[in-house]
Amino acid sequence: MSSPSQGSRIEDYARRLAGGLGVPDFVYEPVLIRRGNSSREVSDGLLVAGPDGVIMQVKSRESEAAQDDSIEKAINWSLKNGLAGHRQGTGTRRTLVANTVRMRSLRGYERDLPDASSWPVVVIIDHPLGPSAAFEPSPDTLFISSADWLNLHNMVRSTAGVISYVRRALSSGISVPLGKEARRYGALAEADLQAASGLTSFPTLPYGPLSNQELQDVALFDDLVERVADPIGSTGWDPEEYLTIVEQLDRAPLIARSRIGAKMREKFVEMATTKAIRTFRAFDPSGGKDRLAFLYAYDDGRYGEDGQQFIAEVACYTALRQHQALDAGAGTSFATLGIGILHSTDRGQRFSFARFPGRPTAFPDDLLRSLEARYGNPHL
Repeated sequence: MSSPSQGSRIEDYARRLAGGLGVPDFVYEPVLIRRGNSSREVSDGLLVAGPDGVIMQVKSRESEAAQDDSIEKAINWSLKNGLAGHRQGTGTRRTLVANTVRMRSLRGYERDLPDASSWPVVVIIDHPLGPSAAFEPSPDTLFISSADWLNLHNMVRSTAGVISYVRRALSSGISVPLGKEARRYGALAEADLQAASGLTSFPTLPYGPLSNQELQDVALFDDLVERVADPIGSTGWDPEEYLTIVEQLDRAPLIARSRIGAKMREKFVEMATTKAIRTFRAFDPSGGKDRLAFLYAYDDGRYGEDGQQFIAEVACYTALRQHQALDAGAGTSFATLGIGILHSTDRGQRFSFARFPGRPTAFPDDLLRSLEARYGNPHL
C-alpha cells in the first residue's frame, strides 16, 4: 500500500489540529458526492458549529519540488495555488447548497449540514519557505499559512471561536500578507480588550498567552466537552441533544473558560472537604443570556449504582435555576444548561447534563420551597 501524499498528510494535519485544539465534533472529514458517472470531493474539511461554518482548502508544496524555489517562485506558487483553493472552496459551497450532504465528524458521529450558502472559505497554504505572498482582499476567502493556522488555534482553542475569527478577519478591512496573521489578530484582540469590561464581559480573543494555572483551569472546563460528547463518560447521554450542549460550551471565550474553570476547582474542593452539595451559576460567557448552572455532589451511596437519581437531581436543579432566571426577567428564548458532577472516592467522577429552554413545568409550591431550601434562591 502506497503512503499518503504530502498534500493528504497536511490536509489531515489541518483537520486534526482544528479538532485537537477545538472540538472534534465540529470538524468534518471530506466526503465524495456522486455526480453522474463521476464523483466530487466536498472540501478538504469543514468546521461547523451551530448554523455557521467554514470551508477548508489546503494547498501544500511538495518538499522535493520546493528545494530549488526562490522566494519569488514561492510567492508565485502561493498566489497561484491560493486562488485555485479559493475557486475550489466556492465550488464546494455551491455543492453543499445544491445537495443534502451527510458528514462524519472526527469523533465519528454523523449529521446533515445546515445551510452553507454564506460560509466563508479558508485556504491554508503550506510552503517550506513561508513566503509573504500578498493576496487581493476577498470578501469570502481567508488566505492563511499553515503555521498561522496552528497559532490561531493555539490562541483561541474553540471551533466556534475560529469560525467567528475568520468572519471578523474578512470584514475587518485589515489586510496582511501570508504568514503575518498575528498582525491582524493583534488588532482584533486589542479591540476586544478595549470593549470588554466588568465581571461578565470577556474579550473574545485573548490578547496574550495564558499562564500555566489559567490553562489548567481551561482544561477543567474543556473536559466538559469531552464528557458530554462521550456516552460512556456521562450519565443520561442523549444523542439528539449533545450537539446543542457542546455548542453552548464551545462558544465560551478562552478567558471565560479559565475563570469558570477556577470556580469549578474551588467548588470541587469545598464539596470534597465537606461532602455536601455545592453549586454556582454563570451567565453564558459568549455574551448571550443563556446560563450555566453547576452542581457538585458527593456520592455517599444515596444516588444508586446506575446514577439515575443523580440525573433526576441535576434535571430538577436545572429546572429550578431556569425558573428563577425567568422570574427575574430573563426571556423565554434563553436556556439554562445544568452540569452535574458526582464525585466518588471509589469510582471517580460521573457527569450529568440537563438543558431547559423556555419555561419548564411549574413546581408545586411545597416542592419549590424545598428545592430553594436545598439549592438556594440567589438574587439574579
